[in-house]
Formats: sequence, C-alpha cells, structure tokens
Amino acid sequence: MIQALLRYPGILKWDIRLQFRYYFWLVAAVLTAMWSGVLLALSEEVVTTWVPVLIFADIGNIGLLFIAGILFLERRQGTIYATAVMPISPGTWLTAKLISLSLLCLACAIAIVAISSNSVNWLRLIPSAALCAALFTSVGFLAAVSFDKILNYFLGVGIILIPFNLPVLDYLGIFQNNALWIIPSQPVMWALAGSFQEMPTTTYLGCIAATASWLALSHWLGIRAFQKYIATRQQL
Repeated sequence: MIQALLRYPGILKWDIRLQFRYYFWLVAAVLTAMWSGVLLALSEEVVTTWVPVLIFADIGNIGLLFIAGILFLERRQGTIYATAVMPISPGTWLTAKLISLSLLCLACAIAIVAISSNSVNWLRLIPSAALCAALFTSVGFLAAVSFDKILNYFLGVGIILIPFNLPVLDYLGIFQNNALWIIPSQPVMWALAGSFQEMPTTTYLGCIAATASWLALSHWLGIRAFQKYIATRQQL
C-alpha cells in the first residue's frame, strides 16, 4: 500500500504531461473560455441556474471522453500492456487516471465559476465537481475498455450518456420521477445544484455520500474490467 502511494506522484506527473502532449488541456482551456464568455453575458440568476448543468453535462463529460482517448492511445502505442510486467497494479493505473482527469475537469469548473458567478459555495462545489468528473471518468473507462476501436466506443457510449444525463431534466423540472435516483449520476447533479442554491446540509452530504458510493463501485468494476480486457490479453 505504502509503495503504491509513493508511486502516485510520478504516475500523475506522467499522466498530466501526456495530457498536455495530446492537447487535452488546450481543448479544456478553449471550452472553458467559450463557456465563460457565454455566461458573462447572462444575468446572475440565469447563471446560478445553469452553471450546475454546465458542470454536470459538459465538464463531467470531458472526463468520460478523455479517458476513452487515453485508453485508445495507450492501446495503440502498446504502453498500457506494460502494466502486466511492471510493478503498477490495474488499480494504481486507473486511480491515477481518475485523479489526473478529475483535476483537469475541476480546474475547468473552478475557472468557469470564478469568472461568471458570485453565488457559489466553494466548500460544496469543489468536492461536487471533483466527484462528478471522477464518476464520469470511471464510467467512461468501463464503457471503453471492452471496445478495440474508438468508433465502436462512440456508438456504444450513447447508451450510457442518455440515462446518465436524465438528471438534468429532473433538475430543470422537465421530467421528475423518484425512479431517477437509481441512476448513479442523479445525486451528483443535485450536489452541484446545492453548491449554488439553498439546500439542507444533510441533503447535500447525502448526495455526496451516494455519489462516492457509486464511484467506489464503478472503480471496483473498472479494476476487474482492466484485468479482464487488458492485463490478461496480448497487444491488439
């Protein structure tokens, strides 16, 4: 355990360098600037309503798409298969990816909110946005790991994105049903909403706890999927 923790700084540094090399941070910066410009033209009331949706539906999905990009890049280059012979466990590899991509998404969310909104509870927003990014990234890995080609992944990921984005309709009052709480992304949508609007602390903490539970489950499933589809297979 201690040895694994000591490896994380080096792994995270390499992951972030890889993200810069493939322009992930540049793409994120462009999106951040674009959305910030749009939100600056809106009233504070409108921004307070729509920023949680933006963080959830756009910033969160960055993690989902970027983890797929990293996975297919490392598969194409063959570097991911080195984990089978290196002292880096599937859990360490996947955890490092979740952390580095969550940091990218969190940086985007913080920048957008800092520029466009004055009605935010930062103590709520930061954990909510980080968990949102980590959950979407974890689910994105689960969706991508069984596909050998990225085009096949894009066809399949729609099956996940449709239900995962339904909580936005609930938040906006377009479609409300208690059954939506079985969707893993429902509690984090409301945790984000509670970062900008009035919400009892117990309700907010319940949403955070539920999101963390879903993240733990998806991460565990991701490690098992890594062992099944990557660690025990030859290079494609």
